[in-house]
Amino acid sequence: MIEGCKAVKDLKDIISSIFNKPDSEIIEYEITVCHSNNKFIAGDIRRGEAGYVRPSLKKCPEGSKRVGTIHTHPFRAYKLSENDIINSALFGDKFICIAIPEDRKTLCVDVDKLKPDVREKLRRIAKLEGKRVAEAIKKSLGNHYEPYEHLEKEIEKIAKEILGNINKNLKVCNVEI
Repeated sequence: MIEGCKAVKDLKDIISSIFNKPDSEIIEYEITVCHSNNKFIAGDIRRGEAGYVRPSLKKCPEGSKRVGTIHTHPFRAYKLSENDIINSALFGDKFICIAIPEDRKTLCVDVDKLKPDVREKLRRIAKLEGKRVAEAIKKSLGNHYEPYEHLEKEIEKIAKEILGNINKNLKVCNVEI
């Protein structure tokens, strides 16, 4: 089983370098976590804005596979947001971690350890979000598309249903950063 805290340990130097950035307490950063040869490695590292970072669509280095994300939550936000859950579900992440720059702590939730009904709802979100993204792309290209606002509402509704359960399962990683 892949564990988020193991990834935090393997990537602690990268997390530390983000914590040491002058804007880390007001800007979100996201590390795409990849797995190769029994080791976690960093993929794309993105800088967002206050309270949000657009998920990375870039692939992991050749020969590795995306397995999760670690992203900072400035302002001591010790809970995942609906967007965090939706984005991780879309990519099929095995874990989601948040790093708190002010306290230099990281918390993770391992998807495999969530209740079966919560995991099923994450799979449903991924399917719906995939459809929504495809229709949004068709619209932007001027091609025929189906309106997707109803998909957004259903995705948000499901994410709200499971948000509390997922945040309850966040565990502090005992990794000194």
